[in-house]
Amino acid sequence: MIYRPKHIVEYALLRMFTALLRVLPYRAALFIGWLNAWFSFHIVCFRVDEAKRRIRSVFGDAVSEKDATRIAWQSWKNIVFSGVEIMRMDLMTRQWIESVLDAEHLFSTLKSHTDTGQGAISAVAHMGSWELAGVYGHHIGIPVFTFVAQQKNPLVNAYLNRMRQRPGIEVISRDTDAVRGILRRLKDGYLLAILPDVRMRRGGLMVPFLGGEANVGEGMAMFARHCNVPIFPSIVTRHGWARHKGKVGPTIWPDQSLDKDADILRMSKEVLAFIDGEIRRDPGQWFWFNKRWILDPPE
Repeated sequence: MIYRPKHIVEYALLRMFTALLRVLPYRAALFIGWLNAWFSFHIVCFRVDEAKRRIRSVFGDAVSEKDATRIAWQSWKNIVFSGVEIMRMDLMTRQWIESVLDAEHLFSTLKSHTDTGQGAISAVAHMGSWELAGVYGHHIGIPVFTFVAQQKNPLVNAYLNRMRQRPGIEVISRDTDAVRGILRRLKDGYLLAILPDVRMRRGGLMVPFLGGEANVGEGMAMFARHCNVPIFPSIVTRHGWARHKGKVGPTIWPDQSLDKDADILRMSKEVLAFIDGEIRRDPGQWFWFNKRWILDPPE
């Protein structure tokens, strides 16, 4: 494969930045992340106006300009902090995670199910440090796997996948063979960690979300229905810089007595309704900066 100069430069910068984050103590690494977040938010203003427009479109007059700025800043800081944690995933021991994460009910629920040998799906919202939750699941014996989209830079793509795999989490690339691998692992008793709150450009399902309609993927519910496994709606929220809490919503099982399409739509609505409620409870936890606004109409 021939790499463009841009790919090589981006990869080199990422490796240098990662090396710095990995040698520093956790809170010092977060401070470096905070400096980058502050500069890109307050000086560069990277997508800040768009994030605030989205916040106001959802909450209307319930949020002032000051509130919208505060929510957007918390959201941006959280995603940068989560990026710092991705670079340090293989340094996270079980003991260390237990010192910063309060999620006993979430993980006891997931582990009780996977210990039966049955597969499951954890529908994790774009909130807090969702990658940290995956690492902890692996440490306590939950067979976690996930699938990810490919980055435009192939060097960066391969490096990020290696970082995710170092703690023991299996990563499947989102390609033509991904569906077969996902179904096989679910039938073998694995837990699929999936991010459901993402807009599909075309196709998908129209589901009520944040006061509008979101075009979301049907894969999550389709996998659950095909393998007859439950969906556990889950969130991880950040409190302060370095404390995390996990929460699990009501378990959603397929109903084989329903029409297939109706059942897939029902499960998707229930997952998005849980996430909707959590976002409204603490909007700064959610990622408002996604390139594709989830409430934009399908193409």
